[in-house]
Amino acid sequence: MTKDTESDIVQVASRGNYFNNFVTVDVSDDVIDIRCRNEVGSEPVGYNLDYEESGRLLISKLGNERTIEGSGQFALMDQSAPLLHFSFEEKLPLSTRSILGLGLIPGSADYKPKMKFVPVNNTNCFEVIPNIGEFGMDYDAQSAHVELVEGISGLAGKFEEKSRAAVWSMGPQFEGREISYSLWIKTNATDTPILISYEGYWIKDTVMNLRLNDGFPELVLSSTQRLTAGNHSIRLNDGLWHHIVVTNPADDSFLSDMKMYVDGEKIETAIHGENAIVTFPNGGVISLGGFGHGRAGTKDVVYRNERKAFMSGNNLAGLLDEVKIFARALLLDEVRLLYRSSSPAPSSLPSRSSAPTFQPSDKPSSIPSVKPTQSIQPSSTNNSQGPSEPPTIFPTFTPSGTMRSAVQSKPRTPTAGVNSGETTESEKTSGNIHTKSKRASTFVSVVSAIVILFT
Repeated sequence: MTKDTESDIVQVASRGNYFNNFVTVDVSDDVIDIRCRNEVGSEPVGYNLDYEESGRLLISKLGNERTIEGSGQFALMDQSAPLLHFSFEEKLPLSTRSILGLGLIPGSADYKPKMKFVPVNNTNCFEVIPNIGEFGMDYDAQSAHVELVEGISGLAGKFEEKSRAAVWSMGPQFEGREISYSLWIKTNATDTPILISYEGYWIKDTVMNLRLNDGFPELVLSSTQRLTAGNHSIRLNDGLWHHIVVTNPADDSFLSDMKMYVDGEKIETAIHGENAIVTFPNGGVISLGGFGHGRAGTKDVVYRNERKAFMSGNNLAGLLDEVKIFARALLLDEVRLLYRSSSPAPSSLPSRSSAPTFQPSDKPSSIPSVKPTQSIQPSSTNNSQGPSEPPTIFPTFTPSGTMRSAVQSKPRTPTAGVNSGETTESEKTSGNIHTKSKRASTFVSVVSAIVILFT
């Protein structure tokens, strides 16, 4: 549920496969009461005939006082915060989490409202690593063989060859929109471990895979395109904690525009392959420490697992912590804040003449997946083989609360093939979270939306 920051427009979007959830809307003179209900029970989906409330949006207009209160799946989203955030502080039984569409995973047992286990790359996952970001439990990572050990901030996830951590719901990447990865990594791996993978559920030509190549950070966009650190002395497989951020700084950026940061500092980057406009596949899925549900919609197992050239990678042998995915660009000062907030020791911080300055609304935040009721005072105005359709449950939206236009941005002239480490003026302004051009987006194929305007 989103609300325009500059008006009283509220957008609600809902979708349910196999009638496993539905939304009711009750309207009276002064109150709009919208509730979401999910199917519960031990029978396969569609046969339980029982539902429980999973979210509520209450809009009241009493005299001159207007309030909006959201809870559960209808809690108000902070679109500047991470949509996915894995802190690795706990693992939970999969059977305790209601994740819509989970039983549609190829090879799963009977599709029930809550699944005991699901397969990820031929490994049954009985646990989840909870997503404490804005998208909530529908974006939990189904996991297996991920041990929780001491990390950079609290606990971390220890990965090995047989580890799995995969998100089933689609997004948040969408075409050429802004997107950012932020994570901590500790490894001695000399192969090409996958840190974060984003692949299409069906095989697509493009991906967004962050990996190391003998410790050398790389962002892979296709089998022939990648962005690497321009300084070949940067190696992150020294067994120490390192912070990595990659960001697409503006909609429809060229590959040369993308930024990479290591341990709080922007680094030079080099392009391998064509310097084209970056476009991420719709209907993709996230995984950590290796490949997950990506390509699962392809029936040909050999073709499904055939990842050529730059798209290839290995399972991570090492630790991950504080993995965050934002549907917006991150500024240098924000990257430094993320680094400093979890840095292992003050002595390891790069020397700077002054500390970064933030407005309160600019600070990255972490929101629990089960959110408390949030209330906003509106601004005053004068007036079995895989699903046949994507298992996504969230809409595409903009921070202003309006549905995204299908009109594409005009092509821009690419910058040089090697990016300098200097902060450009466009970077200083592109991440302003108050501008209307910023989008927290996710793919959706079928959506029922309610747009409410107070007058």
